[in-house]
Amino acid sequence: MIDYLRGKKEGRRFILYVLENAKCFITSINIAEIYSGKELEDPNKEFIVSNFLNNFTLLTLDKEVSKLAGIIRRKYNLPLADSFIAATALIYDLVLITRNIKHFSKIEGLKLLLPY
Repeated sequence: MIDYLRGKKEGRRFILYVLENAKCFITSINIAEIYSGKELEDPNKEFIVSNFLNNFTLLTLDKEVSKLAGIIRRKYNLPLADSFIAATALIYDLVLITRNIKHFSKIEGLKLLLPY
């Protein structure tokens, strides 16, 4: 998503393909990471991002996800945000699309897709 929002051709092409062909999900962690970018201080860019995010279904970070995120963080020594993202994908039995293979590939049972 970051590559899409930064205008990278491969990222844009991939996200548009996925949005047209699958149901896509997002967590509040992903949203926080996106909105932490300085470029969103521009109201026009913030408006574009807000509209873009409407294409995704928000998954809740409930007690079960939070517990698993803690276990993942402890077991794999990952940043908390990545632990929540991985736990959410595992709990909801989803494929995690990421280019951050370094962090996520070591998590047992996590289904990953490298977009390009």
